[in-house]
Amino acid sequence: MLIESSHDVVDHDAFWGVVDGVPTIPAGVNLVSFVARADHTRVTCLWDAQSDEEVRRFLDPVVGQSARNSYHPLDEIRSDVPRKKRTGAAGPYHLHEYGKQLLRDGQREEAFAVFVLNARKYPKFWIVQAGLARGYAALGEGEAALQHMRMALESAPKHRLEYVQGLLLRLKRGEDINAAL
Repeated sequence: MLIESSHDVVDHDAFWGVVDGVPTIPAGVNLVSFVARADHTRVTCLWDAQSDEEVRRFLDPVVGQSARNSYHPLDEIRSDVPRKKRTGAAGPYHLHEYGKQLLRDGQREEAFAVFVLNARKYPKFWIVQAGLARGYAALGEGEAALQHMRMALESAPKHRLEYVQGLLLRLKRGEDINAAL
């Protein structure tokens, strides 16, 4: 099961002191993705574990009071979203659109977590690579965005090549590919 953990950092030195020390992660809990805002005030992680409680039991004592923490099984995130767009019931195109919706809503870290989930579940789809490019671009990771958009271009169907080429060109120019979502 994939778990999203969000951490609003309230004591910068204490939080990053623990994180930089790389605490030993228990067996059965695996860190899939780790994204921090540029100012390091919020961190979003994607975990593979049996339950959100298992992740909570590991992180709460480690992070302590240095951050306000929340944990969400990815299948249950955004229960207000129509069933077909929920991460547990969606295919690669639905997840991609859900990630784009999160970007439109200004939820960059959450969108990135959805794009990472999509890549984990459907690694061979071109749209998944385009989503990762959008996610990395939203987080200011231009080189990673370019890399994933190039991968999308390599496997995109003929009728989507022009679209992907346009996104790649915009990335090369340093333009925001998410601005017109």
